Order: sequence, then structure tokens, then C-alpha cells
Amino acid sequence: LFRSLKSRIPKIIEFPDYSLEELMQIFRGDLLKRGYEDDMSDETLRELIGREMVKEDFGNARGVRNLCDRVIEKHNERMNERDLSGLSDDDILSITDEDFRL
Repeated sequence: LFRSLKSRIPKIIEFPDYSLEELMQIFRGDLLKRGYEDDMSDETLRELIGREMVKEDFGNARGVRNLCDRVIEKHNERMNERDLSGLSDDDILSITDEDFRL
């Protein structure tokens, strides 16, 4: 199928990868869209995304969205282990560096 399409559509469209900084913005934007607070350090996020970027199957923005899913899961596990009665909604929905220990 690919060969037949290639012969009919001679143009090549390149989609350059996002930079690390752009991927950080995508990650943070995804968190905010999902209703979470962004309370993490740039250093921790850079390290986490940097480790993902070197993986052979890393899918750029898709990979960062998948990473966001995993971080939220880790956050929810951490919240389930705590007594939430004394925490505000902001505290409960705040993603911190602690949630990056995947």
C-alpha cells in the first residue's frame, strides 16, 4: 500500500520533532487541560522528558501525552495513600516532583 501511495503522491512532508522546551510546554499544557496544577521544577521535567526522548519508540508529542498519563497515574496512587482531609483542592490536584518518580 505504501509503495502505491508513494508513486501517486511524489511530495514528502517532513514533520520535525519538537524541541525539549516545546515538549515541556506540551506536557504542562496537557496537565492544565486535565485540571491539574503544575507545581514541578523545570529540572525534573527536563530530566524525565530527556530520558523518554532517547527511547527508540518515543513518539514526540504523543510520547509526552503518554508520559503525562503515567505521571497522573503516579500522582493518583500517591494521593490514594494519603489522608486528604486536611488538603485543599489545589493540594490534591497539584503535580509535584514527587510524582515523577516513575
